[in-house]
Amino acid sequence: TDFTQAIRIDQNYAAAYINRALAYRQTNRNDQALADFGRALTADPNSADAYLGRANVRAAQGKLPEALADVAEAVTRDPQNTQGYLTRARLRDLSNDLNSAIADYSKAFALAPSTEALLGRATAYLRSGQFALAAEDWAVRCNFVTVAQGLMQSFTAGQIPNDVARDLIA
Repeated sequence: TDFTQAIRIDQNYAAAYINRALAYRQTNRNDQALADFGRALTADPNSADAYLGRANVRAAQGKLPEALADVAEAVTRDPQNTQGYLTRARLRDLSNDLNSAIADYSKAFALAPSTEALLGRATAYLRSGQFALAAEDWAVRCNFVTVAQGLMQSFTAGQIPNDVARDLIA
């Protein structure tokens, strides 16, 4: 592959290892993906992307403690990495560490608002029994359609503030 050729030219090219590892991951060659993420970290020990990629492989293998350790490293090295917080939130959710998952979903949403963060947080709230908070998140996540003056108007997540959403479902 082109990634392999790039690695032959420069064995310290972390991005090439990461991209080849992602290709291995897509073809379920997890052992090779893990090896390349490791090589990327040898080339660049501060690569949040390599830690995050390795965390995803380990999570797919059911190695949640190792995956959580990797994603913690990714977030430490790049505290603005929204994907790092989303990944850690999902892993914490799987580990039933729901309050920590909620905090990570909230941090991800603060960095880059997304329906993925809201839906994940709402689900974690529901699973933790915090229904009042979950209802608020669901109001933001849901799509609302109304008819005004004979025309249908649609409001989707991210387009309306909470107070408007509350009025629509009240």
